Amino acid sequence: MKDNTTNKTIAKKRGRPSIDVEWPNVEFTARDVLAELKKSTGKEITPTAIRVKMRKAVKDGVIFRTGKKADSVGRPLYTYRKCCPTVDDAGVDLSTGKFTG
Repeated sequence: MKDNTTNKTIAKKRGRPSIDVEWPNVEFTARDVLAELKKSTGKEITPTAIRVKMRKAVKDGVIFRTGKKADSVGRPLYTYRKCCPTVDDAGVDLSTGKFTG
């Protein structure tokens, strides 16, 4: 009987490589993120892929929706903002600067 433990292969991940998104610290829309990614990385990403990443970030609590800009024609533009932590790792309340212990 042949032993297959010595001939292990590592499976490669298929498909396009994922692009990490850095959310801005100011209020932004999906169009703003799309333009910034294209300018900074030079890679194309679809608006749908950006909206999927934004919905996941909202669900994970990384960003939150702040409002909606509606033009007379087309899809409404939702505005988002990056969530700011209220307490840092050392237990300091970032709004007051006091130790919460």
